[in-house]
Amino acid sequence: MFEQPTPEEAANHEAGILFANPQKQHLFESVSQRIIKKNAQTKEAVKDSQEREIIIFGDTFEMVAKEENRLQHTETEPQRGVREIIENIYQNAELILGTAHERPSKPDGISVGFDAKGRLIINEIVEMKTSENAFRHGIDKDQPAKTLNTIGHIVTILNRLAKGENTSNIKPLDHELPFDKRVKRDGELKKIKDHLISIIGTGNTITFSPEMIYRLIVPNGQEIPTFNPDLLQEEGFLTTTLKISHSEFSKRDIHEIIHQTDSKKPSQY
Repeated sequence: MFEQPTPEEAANHEAGILFANPQKQHLFESVSQRIIKKNAQTKEAVKDSQEREIIIFGDTFEMVAKEENRLQHTETEPQRGVREIIENIYQNAELILGTAHERPSKPDGISVGFDAKGRLIINEIVEMKTSENAFRHGIDKDQPAKTLNTIGHIVTILNRLAKGENTSNIKPLDHELPFDKRVKRDGELKKIKDHLISIIGTGNTITFSPEMIYRLIVPNGQEIPTFNPDLLQEEGFLTTTLKISHSEFSKRDIHEIIHQTDSKKPSQY
């Protein structure tokens, strides 16, 4: 149970000011519309109240922490463009990768940089975890390794497209992918190819940083269990290190964000 708000906190709440810290308040305001829209969809789709509460809490933390992490990286237009292409692909990974019987493990975010030679590289893959149970569940299910495999497949496809390869030559991972999905997939690959080449040019490719980080972000104040930072290296990802970071937002902050936005509609906020 949360503490009763002070008179100042109550006044700020009425004014729409949730955080005394200006940076936290600005970040909250920048993602509030997304939170309202996403949580409204969840309320409509998920009827079980307990399940709905868990999903809304996780989605809200993910949106806040993802934006918080993004703002910590300065991006050029090519970096932003490639990041957005990859993020859009893994949100639609079943179709683009062509998996008929399996849902690919997906990250919550990535960051794109340049190496010493000016080549675009993926230098960080990000997951958001709201609790120790979620953290342990992901590790137990080999989520980091599976997510890295997903990103690896995506980068392979992008590099083949950037080299000008015909989309019909890029076969789906699952040979049993239905014909209608194959047709839809080919159309999406053509769009991705045109967009990618417009950003990085023909023949340029994307690679992984030799010092890549797989970052797990948890709420401020969340206890972190002991973990092996070399876990991914032991699983064959020789240049990837597992790291834990704390968000500036605590679990209480996330609950307050949910409470603040709960009665709002996208057109009202």
